[in-house]
Amino acid sequence: MKKIYIVCSSIIVMLISLLLIIGYNHINNKEDKIINDKLVFEVYSKRIKCKAVKLMVYSDFTYEYIYSNKESIKGTYKVDAYKVIENNKLYSVNNHGYYVLIDKYNNQYQVFDTNEDLNKLLAEININLDTCMQENSGE
Repeated sequence: MKKIYIVCSSIIVMLISLLLIIGYNHINNKEDKIINDKLVFEVYSKRIKCKAVKLMVYSDFTYEYIYSNKESIKGTYKVDAYKVIENNKLYSVNNHGYYVLIDKYNNQYQVFDTNEDLNKLLAEININLDTCMQENSGE
C-alpha cells in the first residue's frame, strides 16, 4: 500500500510539473502576443516636436498612412518590409533623431535615417515621417 502511495504521489508531482512547464511556455510564447497578425511594423518619428504621423506596414504588401486623428491613406508597396527590421543593426546611429518602429510582437526598435531599407520603402510610397499629424476641425 505504501509503494502504491509513493508511485501515485510521484506521478502526480510529475504531472503537475509538466502542466506548469506547458503553462509557462504558453504564457511566454511570442505567437500568443501578436498584436496584429498582418502587421509587419508601425513606425513614427521622434525627430519632431509634435504628434507625428504614423505608417502601418502590413505583410500583404499594403500600408496605411495615418496623417490625422480621423483620416488615413491606404496603398500598396513592393519592397521587402521585413528587411527594415532585419537589417536595422547594419545601419549607423546618428544625431539627427530617430524613428520608433514597433513590430507585431510589440517589440520597439530605434531606427535612424541611415536605414536604407526604410528609406527605400518611404521613397516608394512617397511618405515623409517627419510630419506633424493634422488637426481635425470640429474636434
